[in-house]
Amino acid sequence: MRAHGLCRAPAWPGCVFSCGGQGTVMLFDVRARSAEHIMSFTSGRSIINSISADPTGGYSLAVSGSGPFVNIFDVRMAREADEAPRLRTLVVADADPTAEPTCIEYNWNGTSVVATLNDDYAYLLADRDDTAAAVTLRRYTGARNSETVKSIAFLGDRSQYIVSGSDCGNAMVWETKSAELASVLRHADRYVINAIAPHPSGYPLLATAGIEDNVKLWCPDLDQPRFTIDPELESVLSRNVPRSMSSSSMPSLYEQMFEFLSATDFDVNLLQTLLDQEDNEDEDEAGVEGEAGDEDEVDDSSSGGAGGDGASSDYSEEYVDPRTLPGSGSENR
Repeated sequence: MRAHGLCRAPAWPGCVFSCGGQGTVMLFDVRARSAEHIMSFTSGRSIINSISADPTGGYSLAVSGSGPFVNIFDVRMAREADEAPRLRTLVVADADPTAEPTCIEYNWNGTSVVATLNDDYAYLLADRDDTAAAVTLRRYTGARNSETVKSIAFLGDRSQYIVSGSDCGNAMVWETKSAELASVLRHADRYVINAIAPHPSGYPLLATAGIEDNVKLWCPDLDQPRFTIDPELESVLSRNVPRSMSSSSMPSLYEQMFEFLSATDFDVNLLQTLLDQEDNEDEDEAGVEGEAGDEDEVDDSSSGGAGGDGASSDYSEEYVDPRTLPGSGSENR
């Protein structure tokens, strides 16, 4: 099973949950050799993109897949049922109905969930036992989640901040309560920032990763001037809007890569020639496969006419018309 997301299981020390494209949630114990199946989704589009467990040691498990919502389950009930009964569904009412959360995360005390949606914004949802739907508390703008899969996380021992990657190569940091942009980790990657990982003990340390082959570590610097939005950053933020909401979107990931390579000694024309050559080879292979398929159809129809039942028989790679064989009677025709 291909895992789309992992999270720690506070109620089970030494264990982690995983979710995957087959709609399955598994529990892995680092001390055991096999994993325990928790639940599966068999109805609808059975894909789970992200998962987050109640950090207080409770049994609530948040999962997200298709659609702008987050489903909350009780792990104890899920382990005893074939089809896990959901406790409640947190709906992002203000989001695009076609958007999907690429990452979700519980806050420090399990009372809210933050979700970043593809080609949309990030939202803070209240997780309350007395409601069947979500209360959208905040919306966080300024980051763009369109080109690749982005993660999102709380930062601080009381989840005072929220940090997310962006297609612009910067990491955006917001104040959780005000939803105001508090800082921007500029040029964290040449292309995009995908992964965000704060220190698990609440220390002010942050790890980020993107397309480059390295991981960057960040910590506060008291000597840095107070954060302000300068004209360069303002231009970036104006482009960091969902693709469906902007007619002038920022350059794609591949356009950014070509722009970067053009600024170096790399021969971009050679790269383009190689890509075109690969595309032509793929087209040639597709054409050969298509011709082979046509020959197979001729063979099948011929064998079906001769045998009367359409059953295929073994034949050599080179097709031979049986009417041309000696003794077939074709010479007298």
